[in-house]
This record gives sequence, structure tokens and C-alpha cells, in this order.
Amino acid sequence: MTTILERWRSPGARAVSDAGPPDRFVFVGAIVSTGLIGIGWLAGPLRAVPWPVWMVIPAVILAAIGALDRDGWNIRRAMAYTAIRQRRRWTAGSIPMTPSAAKAWIDDPSNVAATGLERTSVLVIAGDIVAARAALAGFVPVTAADVAGSVRMRSYLQALETGTVDMGPIRTATRELGEDERRYQLTAAAFSQVWLDVSARRPWRRRFADAVRELAPYPVPRRILAVIGVQQFAASIAVILATAIMAVIVRW
Repeated sequence: MTTILERWRSPGARAVSDAGPPDRFVFVGAIVSTGLIGIGWLAGPLRAVPWPVWMVIPAVILAAIGALDRDGWNIRRAMAYTAIRQRRRWTAGSIPMTPSAAKAWIDDPSNVAATGLERTSVLVIAGDIVAARAALAGFVPVTAADVAGSVRMRSYLQALETGTVDMGPIRTATRELGEDERRYQLTAAAFSQVWLDVSARRPWRRRFADAVRELAPYPVPRRILAVIGVQQFAASIAVILATAIMAVIVRW
């Protein structure tokens, strides 16, 4: 139960929840829908149809808001792409997402062969920043991707003090990488900034949207796109489900 609550409260989960559409757009859509229903009632057309039909208006308006939220789609695709790429390259057990899971991962002897970057990441999640710095200092990069990853992690550890991830060194380190690897490293770095901003309760969406817009498109499987679609259309889906439930209750 603790792990579930930790995951729900984690910066990553909160970022996914707030990725889009922005609440203010959904609020405006709800107000406009209410106004149109009121006008339709006063003018007469809606009096001739059952009340569940009225809810087509907010469902369509909120769906349009979700569909037109280009930044929301890009942000969610970028997050999914980064998570998929991270899981593919992870070599030791499963990726811990909460402090308690990170501590369990560290104590698990089967993870002793984890790479220095993996151990650094887990120590950061566990909150042991001193040990994370030591693990990163002892890491010897072998490939260009390792170099980029170590530079990215070093920038993040510095950002814990400054509040801002310095993207300059990361861009330099990724200059010679292939397109896909460069996209992953830069997006992961940008998401590190999101993690910091969400933890500090600072606005994050616009900065991350600007960063991923330059790196798009993000290739993700169709099943992931379907999940993203449900997230983008969540407000419209909620209206449809609530209407269906209320219609059944009223009929009873």
C-alpha cells in the first residue's frame, strides 16, 4: 500500500497526470458547454430531447480540446518514449520508481552487477545523494552513450542545488550520437528538469513542451498511443461515463 501511494505521489506520476490538456482549458470548455446547454434549453431545441443527449455538447467540446492540445500529445509521447528506452537498456532487475523500491533494489544482492549509471539513478531515487555522487565518480564510460549519460546525470546532481539542469554540456556530449540515442539523452535530461520542477511545485509544462517539440516525433507503439489517447480524452470520457451511469440510475 505504501508503494502504491508513493508511486501515485511521485513527481513522475504527477507529471503524467498534469501533462495535458491544461486544467484551465478544460474549465473553459466546461463553462462553454454549460452556456450552450443553457441557451439550447431556453431557445427550445433541447427541451425536445432526453437530457443525456445534452451531454453530447460537453463531450464533443472536451474531446476537441484534448485533440487540439498538441503539446499534451508531444509531452506524453516523449515521456512514454523515454520510459520505453530506459527499460530496454536497464540491466539489473526492474527500475525502481519510489524511495522504498529503490532501497530494496540497493539491498538486493542480485543487482550487484548493475552499471554505475543505474546505481547512481537508484541512489538518487532512494534519496542518498552523497552515495549517488560517489557512484557516478567511480563510473568509467565505455561508449559515447555512456559519456552522454554520465554528463546528463552529473548535470542533474548539480541541479539538485541550483534548481536548473544545465543542458549545454549535455547537448555537447550528445552531438556525435545517432539521432535516436541523442533524442533519448536530451529528452531524459529535459524530464529530469520536470522531476525537479514538480517536486518544487514549479510550473514545468511549457519548458518541457518547448524541449520535446524540437526533438519530435517520438516513435511509440500503437498500444501506447491508445493509452495516451485515453489520457488526452479523459475529460470527455468521464462525461460520457458519468452520463451513462446517471441515465441508468435515473431510469431505475
